[in-house]
Amino acid sequence: MINYVTDFECRNLTLKLSDKILFKDFQYKFSGPGIVQIEGENGTGKSSLLKVFAGLIVTENNNIKFSGFLPEQVGAGDFSFFTTTSLGLLSNLTGREHIELFSKAIGINSNSVLDKILEFQEMEIFNEILNKPVSDFSQGMKQFLRLFLHLFFQPKIVFLDEPFLYLSPKLKEFFQQKIELMASDSLIFITDQKFSWVPSTKRDKIILGEK
Repeated sequence: MINYVTDFECRNLTLKLSDKILFKDFQYKFSGPGIVQIEGENGTGKSSLLKVFAGLIVTENNNIKFSGFLPEQVGAGDFSFFTTTSLGLLSNLTGREHIELFSKAIGINSNSVLDKILEFQEMEIFNEILNKPVSDFSQGMKQFLRLFLHLFFQPKIVFLDEPFLYLSPKLKEFFQQKIELMASDSLIFITDQKFSWVPSTKRDKIILGEK
């Protein structure tokens, strides 16, 4: 049995971008699985901190450490980094065609894909997403499909950069519930300007920009 990530530590992080010091000797620890909420106004460094945590911004001093898992046994499907503009969608393909391509790329069997589609079809908009080409999507539909593709395969380490943009209150609540269910088995980092949602699962909050 694979022992997946349980603990995370950021040590002595100093980050400077465009002559602005975003973080100086920043320290943070979290023992997961669970949810880490990163909150702050625009310009406080939420996205940059998330990218450092995910290894997408590489620092000189090896400031980031995950423990409690064997790195060589964690596949590409166990790691997910989401931004609103990530995972470009193809305008001529339907949502269902995107899901088929994505599931083949990461090796998910068709029965698992069908089960997950049925689970998400409780939201009526998902049927439109499955059958329409992306060129006919609203921004909310595009966001729904991107989130589905990032989350439905149950990654173990998840980074979500303001994932609720463009979602209606009903869809936002739906994805919050899905993310909370995932958090019982995954380590999830999520940014937003202001969290109105307080998960019942284990969680912590980093608030940026406070004096």
